[in-house]
Amino acid sequence: MVWFIDNNFSNNLPHLRAVCGLLKRDKRVRMWGALVTQDVLRNRELFKLMAESKCRGLFAGIESLDPEFIASHHKRQNVSGASSLLDDLAYADSLGIMVTYGYLFDPRMTEIAQMERELRAVLNSDILHHPFFLAFVAPLAGTKLFWEAVDSGELLPNLRLRDLNGRVVAYRNTKDTPEALGQFARNIFTNAEVYMRPGMRLRRLLQHLVRRGWRRPISNYLVLENRLRLTRLGRKHSKVARTYMGGTDIPDPQYRDCPNDISPADRELYFSPILVTDGQGALASWLVPYHPKSGKRVG
Repeated sequence: MVWFIDNNFSNNLPHLRAVCGLLKRDKRVRMWGALVTQDVLRNRELFKLMAESKCRGLFAGIESLDPEFIASHHKRQNVSGASSLLDDLAYADSLGIMVTYGYLFDPRMTEIAQMERELRAVLNSDILHHPFFLAFVAPLAGTKLFWEAVDSGELLPNLRLRDLNGRVVAYRNTKDTPEALGQFARNIFTNAEVYMRPGMRLRRLLQHLVRRGWRRPISNYLVLENRLRLTRLGRKHSKVARTYMGGTDIPDPQYRDCPNDISPADRELYFSPILVTDGQGALASWLVPYHPKSGKRVG
């Protein structure tokens, strides 16, 4: 199995076709997969070539089925293919290619009730495979989204660099209360199957077996693994009491895994979380020189 973890893998289509030819001829390769942009999903000729070259799995930047979310986050490559997305995914599945993706939520623009409706639609779909992960939109430090959130005062106070991981709400101007968002986050990260209809996981597996047959163990394994992934991820975190809100969520265990005789200075230097906002939600002083509007050159 060969996996290409490269965000630019599909940018050069002639090169991609050449890679397909190489993989098809190499008898050591039983299957392969890659990261691709969503516009690749509309290219039926390319999909057929990839399937013939033993491609069995792709990760694409679908991110959301909500048109408002896609438009507000300027996902132009997603907007152009939104109308045919489900047909494209069904075609990929007919060729034996599983398309997975991450699904994102933005609590600043979407209420919990709508996020739950979207998740039920995704997890109970007869076309979509399950998301590889669920996450909140994260303003990664240094990105355009981060600086926009800083300038508009949207970031929570005492926000830590570790809080910008997609599993913690980083914003203060949300549609729902922190308590309600914390409970929703606990559901989706530790028990997402509550949004699935009973027996849906088995039904989808049986549908796949009927379409693809029992003699494709790799394909059958990928489908089963896809259906169990969110549950398996949830079990790793279900016993930890968390708020899922930036600035108040408990640090990861690594922050406490330090020598007993460490000095206070070294504990602060190596094990204290790095703050990106202060107690009022303003930008941390160490980040100020990096702000594009500061006019200073750093590094």
